[in-house]
Amino acid sequence: MHSPTDRDAPDEHDRGWTASVDCETLLLESSALVGDLASSPACREAAVNVLAERDVDSVVVRRRVLEYRYDDRSVALLLAAGRFVDRLSGRDDRLATRAKRDPLGAAREATARGGPPSVVAAESGLALIAAAVDDYDDAFRATVGFVDAVDTGRDRRRRRSTHRQPSPR
Repeated sequence: MHSPTDRDAPDEHDRGWTASVDCETLLLESSALVGDLASSPACREAAVNVLAERDVDSVVVRRRVLEYRYDDRSVALLLAAGRFVDRLSGRDDRLATRAKRDPLGAAREATARGGPPSVVAAESGLALIAAAVDDYDDAFRATVGFVDAVDTGRDRRRRRSTHRQPSPR
């Protein structure tokens, strides 16, 4: 289980995340063997960096042959973290930087500190969403499927499984 204040040292989860947006979907890709939004601070950072600039409707992580499609609450958390980073940058850069890799920890720190960071956490929605989840495994639930070997560029064909990541509870 990943704690809400996970600050993992760089490891196999943090290698080579790239982000792009296509048709209102944020696509995060990595050649790493392991890692997703729940386990990789670098994956979360790649997502939040994009979402500080724009909104999306869905988030997908592709890692080799697996594809993770995240639920609405996961997308809402990342969007709120992006808004938090955008509004707090230049006012509290340390906390804004933390929010990219550890949005739950940043939200809890901002709320506990009070003042402008607490107001920004409330206005962005980050405080409310962070209060509703226990940890990153709870926050980032995905439907997992396989990416077909046939890649036709932007129009990748995929097979979907109906398997959901199990709840840690």
